Amino acid sequence: MTKSSHDFGADILAENKEERIYIQTKLYLQQKINLKAIQEAYTAKTFYKCSKVVVITNAKFSKSAFVSATKTNVELIGRKRLKN
Repeated sequence: MTKSSHDFGADILAENKEERIYIQTKLYLQQKINLKAIQEAYTAKTFYKCSKVVVITNAKFSKSAFVSATKTNVELIGRKRLKN
């Protein structure tokens, strides 16, 4: 777990001998995850020197977030996938 402020949006840093993964979690009741969350995740990936970045949420993703994640190789785990 990262500290609660000045963490570039990072919530969890997981690592083993092969890789370092950055995980950002978002709990939203009404709104969709927007582009800002993906931008934060991508920035944190570079800052923390991670090989993989994942955004996990109970919500859905906006179209701009989905497009950005696809282009920046940010893995998205949304409501349906999380439920499964």
